[in-house]
Amino acid sequence: LSKTQNINIIAGNFTEKKQIFNLDKMPIIWPPVRTVKPKKFCYQTFEEKQTDVNLALEIFEKWINNEYDTALIFTGDSDIAPAILKVQKLHTWKKFRAILPFNGEWRVICSTCHEHDKITEKVLYQYILPQEVNVFGRIISCPYPYPEHLK
Repeated sequence: LSKTQNINIIAGNFTEKKQIFNLDKMPIIWPPVRTVKPKKFCYQTFEEKQTDVNLALEIFEKWINNEYDTALIFTGDSDIAPAILKVQKLHTWKKFRAILPFNGEWRVICSTCHEHDKITEKVLYQYILPQEVNVFGRIISCPYPYPEHLK
């Protein structure tokens, strides 16, 4: 996709983040787990950073170089709205179209862009892995069954 003409993929970074999991605050629905010691444990996860900033900078750089009339943006993140509004203020003829994820809050990005469309949950499910995947002879199963209406 990144080799396709006139498409730029703007990525952020994933940084390590330590999370503390407190078993005392777990819901009652898992009583067997509540008896596990220790009561707290730490695990490592990752957090996405800088994607919105990188996207905003790319919008501005492409505007300065006059590389687009209409920008198609795959995001629902309102953090890029100030960059879009600034470009629209400086060049009212520049257009923005947002392609939104199926879940989330999009009021700000919808009111900022000229047009918007949603990726539906059903479309998204067309691209997921099967319920079970064989990886080098080991079967890996999805931890939750996919909803019946999306299969």
